[in-house]
Amino acid sequence: MRLTVGFVLAVLLSACSLGSGTEVTGRRPVLPGCDQAQEFAFIGETTLAALGLGQFEGPDRGRIGTIWVTADEVEMGAAPDPLVEPTRVVCVEWPDGSGITAPLPDNWQLPVSAEPPASTSLPVAPLILAVVVAVIVGVSFLAFRRERPADA
Repeated sequence: MRLTVGFVLAVLLSACSLGSGTEVTGRRPVLPGCDQAQEFAFIGETTLAALGLGQFEGPDRGRIGTIWVTADEVEMGAAPDPLVEPTRVVCVEWPDGSGITAPLPDNWQLPVSAEPPASTSLPVAPLILAVVVAVIVGVSFLAFRRERPADA
């Protein structure tokens, strides 16, 4: 029985690695400002206009590209002499390789329509873990039970 408890405990402790991580993966921006950022408020393919950044004039505001919006303030420019005070920035790279980096207005917030939808699906990893534990406990119970004498 101790072996079974130890095995179940080991399975439960190792199951922590089955959950999804919170680290954002993908390619990092190389545009000035965004290359310094550690966290982003938004990463995705859309247009500047869809993110409520219509103040950028010209045809590029409706052009689809990969957009990064920094979560924290960064310095734009070389370290000893930054071009402007630290600020949040938006970086856009279009499919042809061109791109821009621009400071965000202080009051800018990510539009609700740009946020990814909340996941309502049930996570699979805990369900699989529960089934595995139930099977192990059931098999262990059947394999290690003690037979009672018939005359008892």
